[in-house]
This record gives sequence, C-alpha cells and structure tokens, in this order.
Amino acid sequence: MRKFYGSGYQHICQKTVDNGLIFLSPIDFVVFASIVGQHCFAVGLSVVAFCIMFNHIHLAAAFLTRRQMDAFMNGVISAFARMYNRRYRRGGKLFHRPYQSSAKFTDKKARETIIYINNNPVEKSMVTTARNYRWNFLRYLESPHPFSEPIDLSVASHNLTDLMNEVKIRKFEGKSLNYKMFDVRYHSLTTKEQEQFIDFCVSEYLALDREAILNKYGSIDKMYEALDSVMGSEYDLCDDDGQEDYRHYCKMSEILNDEGYPVDRMRISADNEDFPRLESRFRREAHASDYEIGKYFHR
Repeated sequence: MRKFYGSGYQHICQKTVDNGLIFLSPIDFVVFASIVGQHCFAVGLSVVAFCIMFNHIHLAAAFLTRRQMDAFMNGVISAFARMYNRRYRRGGKLFHRPYQSSAKFTDKKARETIIYINNNPVEKSMVTTARNYRWNFLRYLESPHPFSEPIDLSVASHNLTDLMNEVKIRKFEGKSLNYKMFDVRYHSLTTKEQEQFIDFCVSEYLALDREAILNKYGSIDKMYEALDSVMGSEYDLCDDDGQEDYRHYCKMSEILNDEGYPVDRMRISADNEDFPRLESRFRREAHASDYEIGKYFHR
C-alpha cells in the first residue's frame, strides 16, 4: 500500500513499459503536457514540479486522496497511450504499471523533490542548468514565450492564428491537444512559427502552480539558486539510472530526420532494412553505445 499524506506532496515517477524512448519530438512532449494540464485544470490540482524525459516523467503534486492520485495518473497515461499508439501505428502497453510514488510530507522534503525533478535533465547531460531545459517548464513561469519570439498577430500567418484559436477552443471545452493538430497545418508553418506555436500551447496548458512554487522558495530567482547549488536526491523511488548521455539520443534523432525518418511523424524499429547502416551512423556520429541504441529502439 502506498504511503499517503493528504497535507503534503506526492512525487510520482512513471516509466515506459520497456524503458525505451517515446518522447522524441516536441510534439510528443506538448501533447503529453497538454493532457496533464487538462487533467490538472479539471480537478484543481496543485503541481509544484513536472518534468518529461525521453522515457519517463516526474510529477510532484498535492493530491487530496490516494484515489484521486490513481484516477489522475490512469487518466493521463491511458489518454496519451491511445493517442501515441494511433499516431505511430503501434499496439500494446506504453507505460509500466503501476507507477511509482513517494510521499513528501514536509516543506524540506518537498523542496528537495522539486530540485531533484527539475535537475533530471542536468543529471543526464541535456543542459548545464535546469532553467534551460524546455520540458521541466520552469521558464514558462517567467514568460509565455521563453523559447521563441512573441507572436505578432498583425503579421502571423493564417495557419498559425487558426491553430491558436483551435487550442483556445479545446482548452475552453476541457480537451487536451492531439496529434492531428500537428499535421498539415503545423508543418506548413515556418520554423519560427512552429517554435512560437509550441510555446503558445505549453503556456495555455501549463500545469505548474506558480504561487505554490513561490511559497516554497520566495522567488523564482531563489528557486534557480537552489537548483544550481545542489542536484537534489530521491531515495524512495527507483529512477532511470542507466549509464547514458541524453545528448546521444538527440543526435540519433537528428540522424533519423536527415535519413528521411522524421521522428515527429514516424517510428522505425531495428527490423527496418536501413537499420544496419543507421546503426553505423549512430555509433560514428552520435557516439551511441549498445545500451543507448537498445533503449532508443526498444530492444
């Protein structure tokens, strides 16, 4: 039976069923983040940390009951799995069940967990400081467009404004985003507009509770100071502790895109006839290990 303290926070870690990578394009991250945001809005859930990595997610939130926590996670995971499997024409389970959780019932424990979660990408060599990782959403506490230029509606394309309006409607109707929104119209946007649209979507569905986070640290700057001074720790959950460099995964995705296998539209397996040649490039150019290649391709 999970430990549960209604007055504290629960640190949740959810891994993929085979420890393989599923979040490979910004679209995967945004769709999942919107599902989490939509579920948070529906129940008024306070989230103080949220980070999506390539094959697992971390969340720290103030659930009122164990039943609410189970319903929330089952709803989020089931919704995303259905969309993901339809998008990439796969079947079967996507995430490991059950998810892991650990109760953090003091402010000190909560702060340690916030630091640990947000520094996950630093630990995996994705960034040198937590504030520079897009998918822990910290920068969105400061600006609605931290990774792109502000949108000037007077010069924005029709496709961009049309997509933005659709996002607003879906949010108003209590719906998350879906992969269909990132097909023809999205790919017709310029690179600049795609980045603007991604920022817009994240800002609209941002799950983080800014006020609750500020109550823990006093200010955003003080939170950043804490993040930069210590990595944080988690002794109650088994995290993704393999010896790997996440930058290698980014390079492998670049290689696949260059080879005509765009990761925002398809997934290929090790059974693909091009795989031996691709694997050679992964080793030579991405410096990927057997372990990393195995995780990337779910072997």
